[in-house]
Amino acid sequence: MRMRTGRSPIDVEEDNRLKIDGYDEARNKNLDFYNQNSESYFKLSFDAFNLDSLYKRFIDFNIPEGGKILDAGCGSGRDALNFIAKGYNVTAFDGSKGMVDILNANAGKMLEKISPDVYNEKKKNGSLDFECLHKDFLEIDFKNEFDAVWSAAALLHLPTEAFDKALTNLSDSLKDNGVMYFSIKKLQDGFLDDGKRNFYNPGKEHLNNLFDKLGLKLEDYWETGKQNDPNQTFENYILRKG
Repeated sequence: MRMRTGRSPIDVEEDNRLKIDGYDEARNKNLDFYNQNSESYFKLSFDAFNLDSLYKRFIDFNIPEGGKILDAGCGSGRDALNFIAKGYNVTAFDGSKGMVDILNANAGKMLEKISPDVYNEKKKNGSLDFECLHKDFLEIDFKNEFDAVWSAAALLHLPTEAFDKALTNLSDSLKDNGVMYFSIKKLQDGFLDDGKRNFYNPGKEHLNNLFDKLGLKLEDYWETGKQNDPNQTFENYILRKG
C-alpha cells in the first residue's frame, strides 16, 4: 500500500508552536512511550481487541455510507483500517512518528487481514492509497470536511487547555450535522501519571460547557472497563455538530 505522509509538527520551529501550559512536557513524555513501544503496541491493538460493536454504535448515528471519517490520534491505525474495510473514506493522523511509520509500513497487510475482499478489490482498481499524517491535535486545520470524527483513547493525553483546543479543531473539521466519538479515562482526580504516560480528564462540568460553546450536542454516553476502578474505566461520548 502506497503511503503519503504530511509535515510533522515535530519539524515545526519551536517559536511557531502553540504555547499551552504543561502541553510540551506531557506531549513529549507520552510520545516517548509510544515511539519506544510502537511495535508491541501495534501488534497488541490488532490482536487483542474486537471493536465491531463499538464501530456499529458509532456508524448507526447516520454516518453516510462511504462518508469521510477523520481518525484523530489513530495510533496503530486499527480503527482507520476497519472503517476503510467498511467502505468509508478515511484520513488518519497521529503524533507518534513510531506509530505512523509502522502503520505506513504495514497498512496494506493489515487491511488484507481485516478484509481480504476489500483489499483485493482496492488492489485490483488501484485504490490502495491510505493517507496517514504525522500531525498534532493542535495543528490540524481541516474545515467542514468530515462526516464523522473518531478519536479513541487519544484526547486523554492532553491537559485541559490543550484538550479544549484539540476538541475545537476536531469540531471545526466536521460538516454540519457531523458526528464525533471520543473516549477518555474516567480518572477520579482528573489526572493520572502511571510512570510512563500522563492521562487527563477535564471533568463533566467542563466538558458540558465546552460542548455548548462549540455547538456540539451530546447524543450518547456510556462507560466501559472496570467500574470499580475509575482509573481503568473509560467515558465514551458521541456528539453531533449543530
